[in-house]
Amino acid sequence: MTEERRLQLAALTQLDDAYDDAPVGYIATDPSGIIIKSNRAFLQLLGYHESELVGHLRLGDLLTMAGRIWAETHFHPALTMHGHIYEVAFDLVGKDRSTIATLINAVQRRDEDGRHLFNRITVFRATERRRYEQELLLARREAEEATADLTRTTGELARVNAALTQANRELSQFTHVASHDLQAPLRVVSSYAELLTLRLGDSIDAKCADYLRRMSDMTQRMQTLVSDLLDLSRVGAGVRDDVDLGAVVTDVLRLVAADVTSAAAEIEVGTMPTVRADRRQMTQLLQNLIGNALKYRDRSRATRIGVQAEAGEGLWLITVRDNGMGFDMRYVERIFVPFERLHGDDIPGTGIGLAMCKKVVEAHGGRLWAESTLGIGSCFFFTIAHPTVVR
Repeated sequence: MTEERRLQLAALTQLDDAYDDAPVGYIATDPSGIIIKSNRAFLQLLGYHESELVGHLRLGDLLTMAGRIWAETHFHPALTMHGHIYEVAFDLVGKDRSTIATLINAVQRRDEDGRHLFNRITVFRATERRRYEQELLLARREAEEATADLTRTTGELARVNAALTQANRELSQFTHVASHDLQAPLRVVSSYAELLTLRLGDSIDAKCADYLRRMSDMTQRMQTLVSDLLDLSRVGAGVRDDVDLGAVVTDVLRLVAADVTSAAAEIEVGTMPTVRADRRQMTQLLQNLIGNALKYRDRSRATRIGVQAEAGEGLWLITVRDNGMGFDMRYVERIFVPFERLHGDDIPGTGIGLAMCKKVVEAHGGRLWAESTLGIGSCFFFTIAHPTVVR
C-alpha cells in the first residue's frame, strides 16, 4: 500500500468517526426515500439497530401519521423543487413507540446532469425547544385572552363610568333644585313666626313664646341644613386658577374672627403654597376644618390651632392641627359621612361639613384623612396635586 493510499484511508476513517460521533442525527436516503446510511446518534435517538433501519425503512416510516401527510404534501415537493428545506418540525416515532420532537434539515444531491442521487438529512432533538414554543404559545394565548378580558372590562367600566357621571349630574341637579324649593317654605314659616311674635307682643304667654322660639330655631337649623346641602351639591371640578392658600387662610380667619375671639384661640399659620384650585372651594374646605377646630375645642385649656404645609413629590400636604376634644379613632370613617355626628346636639352642626371637605379634596385629585386622640386633639390632613408646586 502506497503512502498516498494510506493517508486517503486515514482521512476517510476520520470522516466516518466524525460522522458517527456527531451530536446530531445524520441519515442519507435514496431517491425512493429508503435510508441508505445512518450515524450512531440517529440510531440511539430512535433506539434502532443499523441492520433494522438501513436498507429497510424510509423516513416516512418513522413519522407520525400527521407527519407522513405533511411530508408527502409539503416536505418532499419543497425538497424536489428547491433542492433543500430547513428547520421542519417533525415528531419521529422511536422503536419503543415513543414520540420524539425533532427539527429536520434536508439537502438533495444531484449529478452533473441533474439526476437525483441521494438526500442528506440532519435531525436535531427539539424536545426542549418544542416545550418552550408550547409555553410561549400558551402564554400568548393567555395574553390574548387577558387582553380581550381587559378590553371588555375597560368597555364595561367606560359604560358604568358614563352612567355614574350621568347619575351624579342628575343627583346634583336634583339636590340643587330641591334645596332651592325647600328654602322658600322655610322662609315663609320663619317670617310668620316672627310676625306672630310681633303681633302678640307682650300679650303672649310663656308657653307660646317658647313654642315660637323653638319654631324659629328649628326653621333656622333647617335653613342651615338646606344651605349646606346646596353647597355640597355644587362641589365639582369648579373653576381652577392659581390660588394662594395663605391668602385663603387669612380670609377664613376674618370669617371666623368672632369665634377666634370667643375661644381666645392661638392660631399659628405656616408658609402656605400657591396651588391650582377653585378658590371658593378651598375657602369652604379650610373654613370647615378651622371652624371645627374652634367648635370642638377643649374649654379646660387654652385653644391652639396650627395650619401647616409640606411639599411632596408633585403634591402639597396641608395639615390643620388642634388640641381640642379629639375623638375615638374607631369612628374615624363615620366623620366623613353626611349627617354622621359623634357629638350631641349641645354642639351645633349639620354633619355635612366634613363630607363636603372630602368631596372638595377628591374633586381636586387629593385625599383627606384624620388622626385623633380622645381628650388630646385632632389633626386633619389633605393633599392637593400640583405638577409645578410653587411657594
